[in-house]
Amino acid sequence: MRMSKMKSGVIIGALILVFVLIAGIFVKLGNMETNKTLGFASYAVGSLDDSGKYAESELSIYSKKFQKVNGVEITLKEDATISYVLYYYTEDETFISKSDVFTGNYDTSETPETAFYFKVVITPNNVDGEAVKLSSINMIKYLNQIEITVSK
Repeated sequence: MRMSKMKSGVIIGALILVFVLIAGIFVKLGNMETNKTLGFASYAVGSLDDSGKYAESELSIYSKKFQKVNGVEITLKEDATISYVLYYYTEDETFISKSDVFTGNYDTSETPETAFYFKVVITPNNVDGEAVKLSSINMIKYLNQIEITVSK
């Protein structure tokens, strides 16, 4: 009988230890960063038109998915040779407006009050007076010049 009580105590102790470990994991997960940087797969060669819909183009790169405006940070590298425009959408993905052209870090004061999502169009600067034609291969050069961090 004494052996049975010892086994019960060990089992209960082990269960408490497992519970504490699981609780610790959830606390750590809750404290993890809630931001992500958009990677290469988030973009494609193309553009958006004046109504915020996809438009075929070899001269720009656009973000394919809607991203939340809240918490967005956009920074350009010091020697960047690109500009970008943000397209703003409501929570139900209805187009609102587009920003002016940015050639530096994003100023969140430009965000429309009703905006919930955004997409971005990135355009390389002209080279020798000519627009740069993009492909899925050379667009990496230009995506490396901008970092867009969004809330997960």
